[in-house]
Amino acid sequence: MYRKFLSALIITATLSTTSVAVLADDDPLELLNHRIGTWVVKNYQKKAAWTPEARTDTGVETVKWVLDKKFIQGDVIYSDGRKAHWLMNYDPQAKVYRIWHFDSQYVFPRGNTVGRWDAKAKRMDWKADLGNGVQGKIVDVLEDQDRSEWSLIAHDANGKLMFDGGGKLSRKKK
Repeated sequence: MYRKFLSALIITATLSTTSVAVLADDDPLELLNHRIGTWVVKNYQKKAAWTPEARTDTGVETVKWVLDKKFIQGDVIYSDGRKAHWLMNYDPQAKVYRIWHFDSQYVFPRGNTVGRWDAKAKRMDWKADLGNGVQGKIVDVLEDQDRSEWSLIAHDANGKLMFDGGGKLSRKKK
């Protein structure tokens, strides 16, 4: 049940960048701006409580600015026909990125999902409240302007592994 739900979340959290210098802390919206375009996604999941089978998913994601360039919006179509929709923005008061994910079966996240950009490490670190005491950590490593790699590990309040997965995102060439 959660496999589809989490694979869509992971795609939404992944960001790419053109150059670390441009994306230093001086313009946090540039990180969002670079995400605009069409992306090929490939996710994997390992066996865990929410994902009893190991598997991979592929899809295509389209990202654009919306609401007077206050948010970016992503629409994902997976190879199995599943669709997802998400919004992301930068919160200048808290100096964090935030994301909200939706699809035909679930609304995600249930709690607060907050990302912080580390320009020196070229990565985004996300903390996700997945509901019912489950907490997740997402790490997006930015390889170059057209590729990134992510991982998500989620545990319940007792430390039980609920999800362990990751994937790659690459800019679709015209």
